[in-house]
Amino acid sequence: MTIFDTTSQVEKLVQIGTPTFESFYPCLYLDVKSPGKASWILRYQLNGKRHQFKIGGYGKVHDELLDLEDAIKIAIDCRKKFNDGIDPKLDIDRQKQPKLITFDYCANKYLVKKRSKIKTAFMSSLSDFIVDNGEST
Repeated sequence: MTIFDTTSQVEKLVQIGTPTFESFYPCLYLDVKSPGKASWILRYQLNGKRHQFKIGGYGKVHDELLDLEDAIKIAIDCRKKFNDGIDPKLDIDRQKQPKLITFDYCANKYLVKKRSKIKTAFMSSLSDFIVDNGEST
């Protein structure tokens, strides 16, 4: 079966809208809820436990929606991760988290902005307290 045949099969299932859970690639499933509404689900087993999570909605209209080809690419990437012992769901969740902003970062940004108004001697004494140079007092 070619990718074109499989893509047309996916489109038919979504248009019909009968609730179903179909496999289209190893670990990749299409979860059809109603006509026009479907999600791509990734199932895998890691450390003896079965996991599944939604990798995206099915569609071609918006950039956030995934067609069959995009879903397969994500499934391949996730399979590589869990073959290496990495939980792909946790890895994706970590990537979505914003970077932590530390006090050191904020203080340095403030000092750079106010550098022209602050005296040099005061700046050097502040850097002993703000910048973490690996020494503990």
